[in-house]
Formats: sequence, C-alpha cells, structure tokens
Amino acid sequence: MSVDQKILAELGGSLLEEVDVGIHSDKHVDRVVVKDGIVYVIEVENELNYTAIGQALAYSVLYKQKYSEIREVRPVIACSKIDSDLKLACEKLGIKLIKL
Repeated sequence: MSVDQKILAELGGSLLEEVDVGIHSDKHVDRVVVKDGIVYVIEVENELNYTAIGQALAYSVLYKQKYSEIREVRPVIACSKIDSDLKLACEKLGIKLIKL
C-alpha cells in the first residue's frame, strides 16, 4: 500500500500533494487532506523526529494564514517509525500520527 493510500485509509477525504503554504517564501507541505470540514496538514517522514513535529505545527499555522482558512486545520505526521517519547509530545501538542 502506498503512502497516499495509507493516509486516505486513515483519514478518508480528498488528498492534495506538495501544497504551497509559504507566505513570504516557498514552503510546501507534503500532503493535505480535506474531509468533513477539517483540513489535515500532513508531514511525511520515515521516522518521527523533532523536525517533523516543528514542520507539522508550523505548516498548519501557515496553511490557515495563507488560505484564510475558516475550517479547523489539524497537524498530522505520517511516519514508519514512532519513538514513544515523541509520540507523547505529539499527543500533548494535538498532532495526529499515522503509522505507515
């Protein structure tokens, strides 16, 4: 099953790839899924890490700002390896994890 298929199996909805979220410079989030009035901004990584957490949070804010989004925007990280400490941090920060 491909990354996109796994993401859609978990979230459903419509999927877009490499969505520009930059306001003053070029920045792209890996995937965006829209379903039931919620926008999921998705960072795809092999392993859950600090950079992915920061990107997921920042890209969610930038997406909401750039597109004047009134729907709820939620950060998501899709990854193959999940460290339990960073998983706890994601839960506390409101970042959904998808195991690839």
